[in-house]
Amino acid sequence: MPNIKERSLSIIIPNYNGEKLLQEYLPYTFRAVQVQNIPYEIIVVDDASTDNSAAILKKCFPSVKIIESTLNEGFSKACNKGIAAATMSYSFLLNSDIQLTERYFDALWKYVEMENSFGVMGTILQPDGSVEISEKSMFLKGLTLKIKNKKSHSKKPLLTTFLSGANALVHTDKIKHLNGFDPIFSPFYSEDVDLSLRAWRMGWECYLEPKSICYHLGSSSIGNHFERSYIKEIYFRNRMILNAIHTTDLTRYQNSLLVSDILPKLLIGKAWIWKSYKGFRKQNQAILKSRGNLKKILKKNPQSNSLEEIIQKLSKQQEINFKNEVSLGTSASLT
Repeated sequence: MPNIKERSLSIIIPNYNGEKLLQEYLPYTFRAVQVQNIPYEIIVVDDASTDNSAAILKKCFPSVKIIESTLNEGFSKACNKGIAAATMSYSFLLNSDIQLTERYFDALWKYVEMENSFGVMGTILQPDGSVEISEKSMFLKGLTLKIKNKKSHSKKPLLTTFLSGANALVHTDKIKHLNGFDPIFSPFYSEDVDLSLRAWRMGWECYLEPKSICYHLGSSSIGNHFERSYIKEIYFRNRMILNAIHTTDLTRYQNSLLVSDILPKLLIGKAWIWKSYKGFRKQNQAILKSRGNLKKILKKNPQSNSLEEIIQKLSKQQEINFKNEVSLGTSASLT
């Protein structure tokens, strides 16, 4: 039977120097949750902003709970502080530069109210109406996990490889059980992929509902705060870390990485990949810790699954028929 809880919502927004974004987009967030007529709280985690974010919140949005950090620690740790403080049945992870439509949550509840679900996201559109983030595809190339954003505006609900940290509605108890985002990925990239994969490996499912629309209209993107070369370096470093955490054979993956990924890029002049690789190697002890934490969590769940089993399920069930919603609770097994 579906695990239906009382609908209540903790909205968690990490913020860094986003005073203008908060003033512009928080009213849309309030409107979207207030029309649901449910208990809610909005938690803004200020990641040591140097602007007037905290003062603006206290003056213009006094009902918002503010967690002020003294050090800038990045997306994962900021979100985790909000997750730890969440008191409602469901948590909604939201970027400060996302504009929610008024009825955004209407179509999402049926997903999180299924026993085997972890969470659901809507489709993120750009200002011109084109799709920025929708469904994801995942496959293995040798020992390396590859993720692709299809950017297709499907009209049917879909299983998705992972939930974007920009607009994910999840079970509060489940995300706390997974200990939130892994800070190994700080300052950014791949933390939401890893979180969703850990959920999938627990036997929980992630969904995309195309009827729920939000817009990425702000300008708080990573590109506005960091050099392009550094962004690329971190992106590929974190993809290596992601693979190292989830691969069944860490030694084999590490040994194959130079030949399969690093050297081919170096040979065509992509010298920056060496910085990514060196950064990856420096995280060896942290990777072992993350693998150990994942192993402990999976041991507690007899329905845990391998990466290969998840990919097999996603390839077979990308489109789901929601005519019989009760039967969906039986679809979580990946074997």
